[in-house]
Amino acid sequence: MAAEGRSNRQIAKRFYITVSTVEQHLTRVYRKLSVEGRSELARLLGPFARHEERRSA
Repeated sequence: MAAEGRSNRQIAKRFYITVSTVEQHLTRVYRKLSVEGRSELARLLGPFARHEERRSA
């Protein structure tokens, strides 16, 4: 969802978790994938994010 451009607040609301929890998870994802932020994550996962958008529409 982050790669799709969703905000941390939108992600938190969708999964019924706190914004802080989303931030913590994203920090770990960035570290594991060796990316420096949301835009780099979107570039890396772009094809997968677009697939998910079609599926959830």
